[in-house]
Amino acid sequence: MHSEITVRTFQQWLEELAPPELAASWDNVGLQVGHPENRVQKVIISLDPSLSVVNEAIQFQCNLIITHHPLIFKPLNRINLDEPVGRILQLAILNGISVLSAHTNLDAASGGVNDALTSLLGLNNVKSVQEAGVSLDETVLASIVRVGYFDKSMNITELSSFLKERLRIEKVTVVSASETVQIRKVLICGGSGGAAVKLAVELDCDALISGDIKYHDAMFAMETGLVVFDVGHFASEQVVVSKLVEFFEKKIEASDANIEILAARSEKDPFTVM
Repeated sequence: MHSEITVRTFQQWLEELAPPELAASWDNVGLQVGHPENRVQKVIISLDPSLSVVNEAIQFQCNLIITHHPLIFKPLNRINLDEPVGRILQLAILNGISVLSAHTNLDAASGGVNDALTSLLGLNNVKSVQEAGVSLDETVLASIVRVGYFDKSMNITELSSFLKERLRIEKVTVVSASETVQIRKVLICGGSGGAAVKLAVELDCDALISGDIKYHDAMFAMETGLVVFDVGHFASEQVVVSKLVEFFEKKIEASDANIEILAARSEKDPFTVM
């Protein structure tokens, strides 16, 4: 007879990987909706708690969704069933689906988002900013980003092609004042990396690899000689989904439970290259 595992147990496992104390003070991590004592039958893991993922969970009879981005990020003043969050909450509750999220704590965690990205890119001598010996007032950013080195230097064209191949994306947006620069030392920041631009300069990195770079951050990078590769928010973080699947599969195997862990197949980058 197989063991029964509750939502609370999955939350404890998730917190082993991504301790909640690593989360930013403004973040909302942990159980978003559901009951901690509900017995888990099947799990689906995704980057976002989107309508498509909830419908996929219903289709495959999953009663637990584990996501990186929180379902409830800002306090709700109302639950309007005409709006996406309201509809998602309604579908989750009516179908007995719980939602767990690990956001900035998973960004910062050992084996989390940024470590998954550095591993996929084959970086060497990877360190956090604290390990690199830089003191920052913004401790969350310091714990999230990683510094690492490629085996050999690449130019902008070579690294752009490499990133597209590894991340399976169609385009990379590049900021650079020079086309001849050679890139080996990089700062990695999955998700929105505008706040990491100045840090990459301070650390004397050749480039920043991230997503969601804003205009003024790009201008600062160009004028200081930093190359920036914006691979998009989705691509820079979606790599962690397969790592989470592996993590929970090992936990299930060790617990002698019979729970299938699925990676969501319905979610996609909201941006389309025309």
